[in-house]
Amino acid sequence: MAAPVFKECSNIMKRKKPMNRRQFLINNRKNIAISLVAVLVVGIVGSIILLTKAAGTVVSSEIESGTKSANIQTVSDATASGGSAVKFKTGSVATGCTPVSGIPAGFPNNCNSGYKAAPGYPGSLTAFTGTIQSNTTYSFKDFPSGASIGTTGTPVTNVTFYGCRFHDINLDGALIVMFGDNITLDYSSLEPEVAAPPIPYNKGYQYGLEANGSYNAYVNKFTVTHSEIWGFGNAIDASGSTQAKPHTFRGNYIHDPRNDGGIDHTDGIGELNGAASDYVVIDNNTIIGDGNTNGIAYQYGPYRNFTVTNNYFSGYGYMINLGGYGGPTNITFTDNVWGTNIQQAYGPWYSWAGTGNLWRRNKIHFVNQIKLQGDDPNSYVIKATDEGKFWTPSGISTTDYTGN
Repeated sequence: MAAPVFKECSNIMKRKKPMNRRQFLINNRKNIAISLVAVLVVGIVGSIILLTKAAGTVVSSEIESGTKSANIQTVSDATASGGSAVKFKTGSVATGCTPVSGIPAGFPNNCNSGYKAAPGYPGSLTAFTGTIQSNTTYSFKDFPSGASIGTTGTPVTNVTFYGCRFHDINLDGALIVMFGDNITLDYSSLEPEVAAPPIPYNKGYQYGLEANGSYNAYVNKFTVTHSEIWGFGNAIDASGSTQAKPHTFRGNYIHDPRNDGGIDHTDGIGELNGAASDYVVIDNNTIIGDGNTNGIAYQYGPYRNFTVTNNYFSGYGYMINLGGYGGPTNITFTDNVWGTNIQQAYGPWYSWAGTGNLWRRNKIHFVNQIKLQGDDPNSYVIKATDEGKFWTPSGISTTDYTGN
């Protein structure tokens, strides 16, 4: 049986004619087409598998509900499905901007904060008209007379201002008054009606962001990030932060208060009416100015569970006041820099007292030679040789502070 089988196979091989070039090309094209169809079918089946959780069950998911990286955040948007959307954020620098001198790299300045530095800035703003509504994001809007965010009778919730500009001459009033919860300013600017510093008293405004009892204003959850504030008497005056609804200030450039005219009690971020606040975060801001009171101005208390980290400070009267009258507790003050850009009226801190507090790795950055003045017990000249030394509650040292 072996021989016939072999013979038949041999005959079959002999009967098969060689393929000419034309037939080869036709068959090759057919094979490519079949392969493409197969890939398409596999892709469609794969998509169906990914979109089905079990037989006959379709999984529906909004992108904003997924896990987001650090440069993506969820924002409220009444026009989007589910009432929210995602916003992609990257580090940004205003086009053609020259950073102000004297601020070290890694800290906010005039080129990486404010509306012109906002990722996606279209080159101009649209004038805002109407009434601010809850569950809405306002992007690249101009507010030439400041803004009232809600009212006493109609507070708002879940409102974001992205890449917006607020400006006005408002001598004794507030540029922005807030009534509500979960209010955010991101890459926005609060400005006087002058082109550049210095700001005369009659060209600036009293309060930048007011939510601390004056005007009966209040805010629960409150966030200010990557924003620029200048020309103020008091930059931010807000109380009422809680663990559930904290106040967060991160990546802001707060500078050049208006000339006080012997009237202002000039402050940066703080609380001025003696109300309590917990769980405030003040991180990676630049707060610098020739003011007569405090860059950090939590002046009464009680204050608890504050986190003040990686900020750049310079100037003011007593530059830092964290509960000078109230005995703060659980205050973390770490990795901040005291810059000698501007002479303090008195000294770099009002007091450091309380329980459960932590002061570590705070340092000196030398820009100009300055002297501590007034009633500060550590009255001495800061020189270039003090660059990089530790800033402690008891003075400047070559070793870090180890107390509470």
